[in-house]
Amino acid sequence: MATDLYQPCPCGSGKKLKFCCAPISDDMARVERLISDGQFRPAITALESIDKKVAADTPSHAWVTTTKSTVHLQMERPDLARDELKTLLETHTDNDYAFCLYAMASLATDSYEPSRKIIQKAFFRCTRKYPAMCSHLAIGIATVMMSRSAWMATREAMSLALRLASEEERQDVFVRLLQIDNNPQIPWPLRGAHHLPEFTGTEEQEKEYKKGQKFVHIGCFEAAADTFAALSRQLPEAASVAHAAALCRAWDGNEAEAAAFFHQAAKLYADRPRAVECETLAQLLQISASADEPNLVRHEFQISSVSRLLTALDQHDRLNREERDFSRVSVPPVAVFQIYDRSLKDVLLGEGIPTPEQLPASIGEIHIFDAAADGSSPAIAGLVSYAGEEMDAAVALLKAASGDLLTSTDETAQPVAGVPDQWVELQRQHYFPKRLTPTQVRELDEKLFQWKLDHKWANSPAAGLAGKSPREAAKDAALNIPVTAAIFVLDAFAAQVRKLLDIGKVFTELGVEPLPKLEVTTETPLSNLSVIDFQRLPVTKLSDEQLKLAFNRALLIQHPQFLYEVEVEITRRPEPLEKVDKVKLYRSLGEMEILRNNFEGALHWIAEERKLPVPEGATEFSFTLQHDMYELNLRAMAPEVPGYDELVHKFVSYYLPKLPQLREFLETVSTLSGKPLPGLTASGLVTSASPAAAGGLWTPDQPAAATSSGSGLWIPGN
Repeated sequence: MATDLYQPCPCGSGKKLKFCCAPISDDMARVERLISDGQFRPAITALESIDKKVAADTPSHAWVTTTKSTVHLQMERPDLARDELKTLLETHTDNDYAFCLYAMASLATDSYEPSRKIIQKAFFRCTRKYPAMCSHLAIGIATVMMSRSAWMATREAMSLALRLASEEERQDVFVRLLQIDNNPQIPWPLRGAHHLPEFTGTEEQEKEYKKGQKFVHIGCFEAAADTFAALSRQLPEAASVAHAAALCRAWDGNEAEAAAFFHQAAKLYADRPRAVECETLAQLLQISASADEPNLVRHEFQISSVSRLLTALDQHDRLNREERDFSRVSVPPVAVFQIYDRSLKDVLLGEGIPTPEQLPASIGEIHIFDAAADGSSPAIAGLVSYAGEEMDAAVALLKAASGDLLTSTDETAQPVAGVPDQWVELQRQHYFPKRLTPTQVRELDEKLFQWKLDHKWANSPAAGLAGKSPREAAKDAALNIPVTAAIFVLDAFAAQVRKLLDIGKVFTELGVEPLPKLEVTTETPLSNLSVIDFQRLPVTKLSDEQLKLAFNRALLIQHPQFLYEVEVEITRRPEPLEKVDKVKLYRSLGEMEILRNNFEGALHWIAEERKLPVPEGATEFSFTLQHDMYELNLRAMAPEVPGYDELVHKFVSYYLPKLPQLREFLETVSTLSGKPLPGLTASGLVTSASPAAAGGLWTPDQPAAATSSGSGLWIPGN
């Protein structure tokens, strides 16, 4: 193909190719073909050869260097790209394309903090000229921030990437942004968009505030934070300026300073809901910053005999071997044991349902690994526990139980993770005796969580409460905003661990006034509400259109209580109900009812789902089977409720002969329910069946009912 000499030169000089890099145009085309074919090493060789033909101060040399650097980045050699670009920029100082590549290579090589100034400068210089490249740079920042659990920085970097993305990549970036907002491991107040507050001041002050806003728009969060921080020093009583500085520090990944500014804004806001929102963010970021210091640590021991050790540990009355699925782990342990703070005999041999106080609490976890088959590594026991007294107690018990079978391999505890002190007790594992039914376990687990709230959380010092516990802080009028925020922080934690917190009950028990519901009209715009404000919506008073918007937001954020309220309201409105996926709606409601320990409510939503018509393209058989599988899986969580045995029998006598693949599903149900499967041999053959089962037994000479419509048979997992 002939080269068009009047097209813009690929070197980015802005000149026509004829008047710029025409002497090497054929070489350029050859290199681009090599890169397009993935032949990176030949491309590097060709570029080095071209570089010998051109002068160092020419655009052609800049093209060679930037192209070579791009190849280095594709080959995951960012350090080589960074070094070559740094040298190039010493003479080609105005080459914005090279500078943007330099920022990308620096981030990949040195991470964020050492590269911050370079990155900020790249955004300042290049967002208009090279938006797609800046979008990739922002995605790189989001990846770094996500690895650090700096969630607000992650979200804002991805939001910036979306604003700058090319049309071809916009959908992909949008999906990645939604995944952040939908991530249940991120505390819900940190998810979603957080907007800069409005500010009113003198002409000069407003000019400075707008300067900070412009920095935010192009991703220069540190520069924006510095601008707002300087303005805050001039206006120490301006809540909105401190709020803006806090947001920008958080978006820049500086969570400790962000928390300080959020605390400041919370003290300055006269509007209680806005103050509580800032204080909630402050406490969450404060907790996140404290989690950087690992308190969960690991000790390693070398094992002389794995089989003898397993026998010894199985016999100890404070150890319990756990059954876990390690099929996705590359080097799975041969066994995992929990170490408890007391003997398990009392709850094992006792009768009835124990109280929360009687449940043994875990103080450590042991992973047993066999020696490598090739002799490259010995058999190892890894003990994970909290540093200090708990680790000392766990080590002492393990040594006493194992005798001379273990030899310590490391006297210094290896850090594993940081768990905020106020969450340690709330997420501590406890032993539930196997004699309890699944329903009893759920009910006891709910009581245990409530007991922990009343006796642990309410009486332990929490972040942002001046060293006081929530119960103490609730009695201090000066700490009304912080203790209200602490309740929202607790709600965020509960949502992360899938506990349905009755937040109204917490407010009542502490004697703290909850935040009022928002006043809305049919004209009230909901799109700009913060995540916390969304929880204050009067769901029953929303218009149909507002309810649909609230439903979409609730599905994204997945706050259990708010989602439940919105979904129930959807079922009461004919017009919104017609616009949603009813199967997903009813199943979500069923899961919420289980969280609420309302099994009858869950069965109600299953019954509503069964009333739906068979969707186009599906058969009656497949549609019914899907509902039956869902219902059986749900009933396995409460097998003592009438209906479980009948549905199991239907699967064994009717579905299994038609679909032997269901054996694995039924075994999972049996494990979950704790009840054996009736009428099956070890090979999975049905030994008895009810003649009343719908359709009777299927035989090889009889066509399956599901094929009568002409559709293919639906197989679970396909």
